[in-house]
Amino acid sequence: MPAPVFVNTSSATAFVQRMSRKANCRDNAVAESFFHSLKNELIHHSIWYGYRDVHAALFRVYLSLR
Repeated sequence: MPAPVFVNTSSATAFVQRMSRKANCRDNAVAESFFHSLKNELIHHSIWYGYRDVHAALFRVYLSLR
């Protein structure tokens, strides 16, 4: 999604956009690390035949983290 579309959509839905200070790289390090691992271990090493396959795999990951 292009940035202007995101900004317009977020303001239209009362979504509060948060930005960190410049050079503050550690505020989302946990999320970045999680999604990097998810992409490396699940997404890039599988063959997907449709949205339902991806959804089912992500749901299995979610259940394993609970």
